[in-house]
Amino acid sequence: MLSSLPAELRNDVTLRMASLDQISPEIISKIATVIGTKLKSLGELSREAYGGVHAVAEMVNRLDSNAAKDILEHIEQANPALGETIRHLMFVFEDLLLLDVNSVKEVLAKVDKKILTVALKGTSDQMKNHMLQAMSQRGAEMMKEDMEALGPIKIKEVESSQQQIIAVVRQLETEGVISMKGSAGEQYVL
Repeated sequence: MLSSLPAELRNDVTLRMASLDQISPEIISKIATVIGTKLKSLGELSREAYGGVHAVAEMVNRLDSNAAKDILEHIEQANPALGETIRHLMFVFEDLLLLDVNSVKEVLAKVDKKILTVALKGTSDQMKNHMLQAMSQRGAEMMKEDMEALGPIKIKEVESSQQQIIAVVRQLETEGVISMKGSAGEQYVL
């Protein structure tokens, strides 16, 4: 729904949602009723109260990159601290560059190779190289061949595959197998 709103309204709605601590159940009920009448074909609706920065970070993660960028810039202009908080709660596919080789290997072990092939097809050479370096030489060659053999792919398919990989990364982080926090800019003694 958020992506279907005009940019100005989308930014304002997102900023207001991020500023909410709690939503009255009565308001949620009224909103759910209105939306329910317009979206009956989608099945049952959840009527949970959900708002605040966590909800906004999840929503913005699911938007296309241009819409997400616009929203975050608007929020940061209105409230820099809130914008920074939302950014910290978000995770985008390019954040995989922050993972070390061992963490990438953990992710690769849990991700379906077809999904990885589609996700990497639509990303930067830097990201491809980062992921391929964690594979065996033969595995990396096979992945490159598979990407070439795919031909053109819809952006929606690429983004869907990337979201599936992000879900795996979040799960591994929740389990404590990998860590995304503090991996950028750390210094080591050689």
